[in-house]
Amino acid sequence: MAIEYHKRALSLVPHEHTLMPHVLASAGRSYLAESARSRDLENVNNAIQLLDRASSLMSDDNASNPGVLYLYPGLSMLFKQKISNHEGTPNPSDIMNYLNHGLQYAVGELAPISLLLDVGSAYIIRSAEHDVDTAIGHYNRALLLTPDGHPQRSLLLSYLGNSYLSRFRYQRDPADIEKSFNYHVLALLLTPGIDCADPKFLETLETYIDFTLKHLEDHKIVDNAITSLSQIISLLSDEHFVKPTILNNLGILYSRKSEYFGTVEDVEKAINYSGRAVALSRLDHKDRCRWLGNLGNSYYYRFNHLRCVADLNQAIEWQTQATLSTSPDNAAMPMLLNNLGTSYLSKFEHYNELTDLDHAIEIQGQAVALASDEAQRSTCLSNLGNSYQRRFERLGSLEDVDKSIQYKTEAISLAPGEFRGFYKLFNNISSSYEQRFEKFGELADLHKAIDYQERAIKLIPRGHADRPSVLSNLANSYLHRFKRLGELQDIDSSIECHVEAVSLVPEGSAVLHRYYNDLGASYHNRFDRLGELRDLDKAIEYQARAVSLTLDDSSKKPVLLSNLGGSYQGRFERLGNLGDIDSAISCQTQALLLTPNDDTLRSMRLNNIAYAYAGRFRLTKEVADVNEAIEHFNQAISLLDDAHTIKPQILESLGFSYCARFEYLGQLDDVEKAIKYQTEALSLMPQQHERMSNLLSSLGSSHRALFERINNPKDLELSLKYFRAAALSEIGHPSVRFISAHNWGALSLLNESPSTLEAHSLMMILMPQVVWLGLSMGQRYEVISAYVQRAATNAVLAAIYLHRYDLAVEYFEQGRSIVWNQILRLRMPLESVSASDPQLAERLERIARSLQLKDAQVLDDSNQMPGLPPLEYSDPQYRRLAEEWGRLVEEARALPGCHGFLNPRQIVELMKAARSGAVAMINIHKNSCDVLGLLPKSESVVHIPLPEFSYDKAVTMRASFLDALRQGNIRNRSARRPVFSKLASHNAIEAILADLWNDLRSSPNERLRRVTWCTAGPLAFLPLHGAGLYEGFGSRVFDHVVSSYSPTLNALLNAIPSPTDFRLLAVGQLETRGCPVLPGTVVELDRVQEKVGDLGFMRLEGERATAESVLAAMGHHSWVHLACHASHHSSKPIKSAFRLYDKNLDLAAISSATVESRGLAFLSACETAMGNSQLPDEAVHLAAGMLIAGYPSVIATMWSIEDDDAPLVAEKVYAHVLKGGLPKLEETAEALHFAVADLRDSIGEKGYLRWLPYVHFGL
Repeated sequence: MAIEYHKRALSLVPHEHTLMPHVLASAGRSYLAESARSRDLENVNNAIQLLDRASSLMSDDNASNPGVLYLYPGLSMLFKQKISNHEGTPNPSDIMNYLNHGLQYAVGELAPISLLLDVGSAYIIRSAEHDVDTAIGHYNRALLLTPDGHPQRSLLLSYLGNSYLSRFRYQRDPADIEKSFNYHVLALLLTPGIDCADPKFLETLETYIDFTLKHLEDHKIVDNAITSLSQIISLLSDEHFVKPTILNNLGILYSRKSEYFGTVEDVEKAINYSGRAVALSRLDHKDRCRWLGNLGNSYYYRFNHLRCVADLNQAIEWQTQATLSTSPDNAAMPMLLNNLGTSYLSKFEHYNELTDLDHAIEIQGQAVALASDEAQRSTCLSNLGNSYQRRFERLGSLEDVDKSIQYKTEAISLAPGEFRGFYKLFNNISSSYEQRFEKFGELADLHKAIDYQERAIKLIPRGHADRPSVLSNLANSYLHRFKRLGELQDIDSSIECHVEAVSLVPEGSAVLHRYYNDLGASYHNRFDRLGELRDLDKAIEYQARAVSLTLDDSSKKPVLLSNLGGSYQGRFERLGNLGDIDSAISCQTQALLLTPNDDTLRSMRLNNIAYAYAGRFRLTKEVADVNEAIEHFNQAISLLDDAHTIKPQILESLGFSYCARFEYLGQLDDVEKAIKYQTEALSLMPQQHERMSNLLSSLGSSHRALFERINNPKDLELSLKYFRAAALSEIGHPSVRFISAHNWGALSLLNESPSTLEAHSLMMILMPQVVWLGLSMGQRYEVISAYVQRAATNAVLAAIYLHRYDLAVEYFEQGRSIVWNQILRLRMPLESVSASDPQLAERLERIARSLQLKDAQVLDDSNQMPGLPPLEYSDPQYRRLAEEWGRLVEEARALPGCHGFLNPRQIVELMKAARSGAVAMINIHKNSCDVLGLLPKSESVVHIPLPEFSYDKAVTMRASFLDALRQGNIRNRSARRPVFSKLASHNAIEAILADLWNDLRSSPNERLRRVTWCTAGPLAFLPLHGAGLYEGFGSRVFDHVVSSYSPTLNALLNAIPSPTDFRLLAVGQLETRGCPVLPGTVVELDRVQEKVGDLGFMRLEGERATAESVLAAMGHHSWVHLACHASHHSSKPIKSAFRLYDKNLDLAAISSATVESRGLAFLSACETAMGNSQLPDEAVHLAAGMLIAGYPSVIATMWSIEDDDAPLVAEKVYAHVLKGGLPKLEETAEALHFAVADLRDSIGEKGYLRWLPYVHFGL
């Protein structure tokens, strides 16, 4: 109508009339408005023509404002350009000339605002990126000119919102979309209910929500969006048609925020807002199906948080309504079906009802069929793959897991490049590969699983609620690879990932039990490998928490109980407590009762309870237990096909149980069945399986048991075959291979097989792997005590039996002071490596320093982890360093001239240990006791059997001797200790010394001046230097030889320092906190100083004798005399220390200090040569530690000494070694020999407790 009236007006107004420009302009604006509505090119051309005529008739001096007449032709031309796709449009420069000219001539108070609005709109219409910036500038100018209450202010705010939305699409600056939405909200506040109908507002709302959902990690962005939407809701009545839309979007924000951060309070709000949206929506609203679906999703998220089944049922109800309220061709239908299927999958996982799983697969299949959008189809395919994976876990069909991988692979290929859910796709497909690996054992599947999981963890933000789940899955895959390949880094990585996952799950989370269980499983598996009890205790702690957090009707309860039972059994096997194995059986029984008969995991439940019964039988010897074990093992096997990876292990365990029953009852068919089932297991187990060496060893044991029963040589031959194969296997736990080599060697010796020495040599090669540098020091000593030192003694005996005395000496040396030698190797010079490969030598030196530093940190009590037992802490970083050290050593051995780098010394070098006198190595075994002698200038080893001596006699002597010391109250160095103890203890010691003399006098010491004793086993605690007949005129050892001791032959190969390097440091502590006063130390140091004279002497006492000052002084003095209290740590010998004024000075600090030359260490303290009865061959005492620290000659004490005796002994020793003005280190043993003789003469020969403790070690 406006256009018609304008046409009539134009026909009535003369061309030259002053109103003609205004009439033309009004008519042009009507055509322009109509073109904006109809997008009709003819209308915009008419508008341009009329507006152009109007501007041409307007003179610059016209009283009216000419700006609008320049402006509107430009607007019309720009709009024509917009709707005609740039065909036949005016020149852009002409357009902008009109616009800018219009602004230039705009006058009046209201005209600039209108013109700025129109010019801004023009720039927006043209839509070039720089034009949007110009438009925003014009709108902001207009906003500054627009007062509050102005009728155009709301419109202007909306235009600004639209402009920022346009710039956001160009530049993707988060600030722009926030400003866009905020301006729209401000406009709405001025005119409630109006802007909501604006499509631009709804478009901005959708864009803002989408942007916010892509930045959930930013609390500020999310909270700002929630605040803005909440403001809008407060302005709208419930009847307003837009309110449900905004409520739904607010519900989505809270729901996704809860999903991202794992917050329960947010999902509660999501349910509230989504529920209000549904309640206010019309039944025929096009988006009602989405709102119903979102409400269902919110209930599903709350179920995931709280595991309340009512929420899951409510989710399914709303999601079902959503799918029924729309047609299949609705674009929302695929995701509605996908979410409904996911809820049914969760219902299956809770109730374990297959109908729910089948329903999930059916619904998700429909979703995939309907999805046309690639992102939607990708998500639907991945979730369908999850359901097929669960059905595979439940029923074990290969077709299901293959479909699962197929669908998930397609899902990844379809996902767009910017898809933010890639981590979910990667995590999902990894689970399928992992499940297929668990069933069929293909390592390629496990490697793919880990690859996808590592990619997923790189993509998921650290604050995301899904991160714990992804970490846990990766940790489980590392665990599976560790169980298959045995790489320690995998189990350490598994625990590291699990610990992080647990730390991210809030207390009270309904899924916390799963993370506790998985962390416990990894700790248990690391215990199985490293044997550190604290790992097993942690496993039980976390798994017990998992069980306590899980309802009895949960489908997860059986696996949690089973894992907890396995950990109780592991602790039983370590400590032998009946309560632990009873708990294990109880847990496994409950797990079995809760497992459905058609569950694929039922075979594992049966295996686990059988294994528990077998464990209890080993303790109680109740036949009913082993019968239960056999019955359950057989049931488990009946449920498995040959392709299942667990079947060989169950067959092995069944065979082991039959063999155990045979050994107890002696029924021949039991051991025959054992061999049958273990042989079948061998045919099924992959060659590269980690347990292959275990299975081979079990077969060897079964054939050995049969041989011992029927004495058939064929069984002995087969036993040797399997033990040999187990020992030579390249995969498997080092301890299994070591013990198999030991069994192989023992049997081959029995059979007089030539492979005896091959077996024992392999065993000694494996020893560094069993007593691995990467284990905690306490754990290394535990392994040595458990079986290594006994095996080494057997190897020496085997070599002696075969008259290979050279090998016997090598074996003897390799089996002694293993841990000390590991420490020493880290300090070995690297000249030979450096000559061929300087960079490799530098890397070796760096790793060696790191290992020593790390070990020192572990030894520092202040570094102990809270709650852990002292001196037992080791960490993954230390193990990685040990692994790298091993690799570098192997690289060095491949260099020219370095093939023997850090290898044990061979007999040619070891023979040089006798350069200062004979060396007597006494190997004490239950079957034989022998002396291996090295003589000066001799090229052969002397073997002297000791037929009158025995292992049992040595044990009895040791017990009697220690009892005599206890009766004598030999505990501390104290002036208050009686000079003479009970006569009974003297008589006992005298008898022991006499027995020693009678049993050992056939050794070569009667005709030699100097003997160094290298003792083993219980003999290490007996004072051989005092053996003799003390009644009448009987002979004594000290009448014939000067005695020294050495923990190893290597300690006798140190270079003797030059006499010119002599400087002596004397340290004394009269008073030490918590210890008795030692007045004799002052006199002792006076006499030492008197003897040293001007040769080079430094004295530190009292508060000057701090740990720091003494250590610094030791760096400048080659000899050291320590007159103080001392303490030793049997589990961590390098932590053994001297007690000084402020704190302890331990061997770790002494050995790491730099000293140009070291000579004598005189340890005038208590018990500095007292070792550990559980580790007799490890020389766990301060004297040996000082030898390892670099002092080639050490004087020490086997037990507490009299404070009054020490000055006399010290004076006599220094008088002898310094006679002539220059120190003679090589005469230290002789000097102590004569000093003790003087003490013996002064107190009487029968003052055994006072003169016997003084001993010499080393050169």
